[in-house]
Amino acid sequence: MSAPAKSAAVRPTTRDLGPGLRRARRIQAKRASAQLVEAGGDARVRAAKKVARKRDLSTYLSMYFRDMSALDVLRPEEEFVAAREIEQLEIALWQQLLSCPATVGEVLILVEERAPGLTALRRVRRLADQLARGDRKAGERLAAAATAVAPALREADVDKLYVDAALLAAARISRRVGDRRVATRAVAEWLRQVDRADRGAREARNAFVKANLRLVVSIARRFNHGRMALADLIQEGNLGLMKAVERYDYRRGFRFSTYASWWIRHAISRALADKGREIRLPVHMIDAQHRLTKARRQLVGELGRQPTTEELAVLTKMPADKIEKMRSWVMEQSVSLDRPVGDEEGRVLGEVLEDPDREVTTVSEDMAAESMTQEVVHLLRELRPIEADILSQRFGLASEQELTLKEIGDKYNLSRERIRQLQEQALAKMRRAMQRRDLI
Repeated sequence: MSAPAKSAAVRPTTRDLGPGLRRARRIQAKRASAQLVEAGGDARVRAAKKVARKRDLSTYLSMYFRDMSALDVLRPEEEFVAAREIEQLEIALWQQLLSCPATVGEVLILVEERAPGLTALRRVRRLADQLARGDRKAGERLAAAATAVAPALREADVDKLYVDAALLAAARISRRVGDRRVATRAVAEWLRQVDRADRGAREARNAFVKANLRLVVSIARRFNHGRMALADLIQEGNLGLMKAVERYDYRRGFRFSTYASWWIRHAISRALADKGREIRLPVHMIDAQHRLTKARRQLVGELGRQPTTEELAVLTKMPADKIEKMRSWVMEQSVSLDRPVGDEEGRVLGEVLEDPDREVTTVSEDMAAESMTQEVVHLLRELRPIEADILSQRFGLASEQELTLKEIGDKYNLSRERIRQLQEQALAKMRRAMQRRDLI
């Protein structure tokens, strides 16, 4: 339940395919757009559907606000009690995960891979090894060791990565036991206790989240400037709220709302930077732009004039060439489609730009698309099957869905880097073949 900090997979492009394939993909996109327009009806029907979607969204928000108003807000002393209950339930979950002699070894393997420096696990590992050698007395001491190590594991696992790995091991044990139908009474009871403890911890966290949903709405409204819908802002803020619930430490003495506000604002700000623009800019460029704007205001106040690039570079500790690029890439204002183009007919920019969604294509475009499609299909047949399949899935040649390197790698049980290498090899073969045929 962490905020997306949503890792950023790069959307595939057709830049490396050459102008011939780019032209074919562009025409295919136009055809797909024409089909969508035909399915949706004329412009008036589409406009009516858009209005209906907005009305539905407003209805959903009203229902959400109504349900939220029925939830009670926690008082300070109730926050303390709820946070302490979550802590105790999460500690109890760790105790259950490490208390079964028949399964503790498998659980420890996954946890130790993710927490190699946690010294508190050494005693549990030592007792597990003694159990494997047949020392029955070690089993009696295992429960006490699990109770001792559980608080340390819970404190170290701020993002709930270790407990997810341990629960994954428990689920694997459960499936294996269920398949063989030879579950011992002790293992079956242990699995029930683990499930009960996990369900209790999740329900306590969810109740704490629900009690603070109003805080998310109040913060999301401050960011509601049209770049993203209010419903989306609330959803992103809820992710930040769940992150805050996972990390909140009631022993520090401050209110949860004080702590959670930062996580909520952070989640919404990141979402706006990542999704709030028509043309997406990398988040690090947005952060650099904010630093540059702040530094410019500070220097204008101190110097009484606009600062030079060198002065900005000294204050922000950014290279001067990067600042110049940001001025040209990020800070330029968008060009209006109503801007006159300066020709004799008095047309505006929007009239001379090609509409990628226009319904009608020319005969030459249709012929070029058909010819290029046949050439691409023929060239793909000359590649190895895995190379042809990677290109088809990566660039959406077989379907409209374009997969990432990681998604393709998961299908072949290969790493992302290996899929990238195979893609580059296939693209190089395609370029050479197209050059021989004078297609590019």
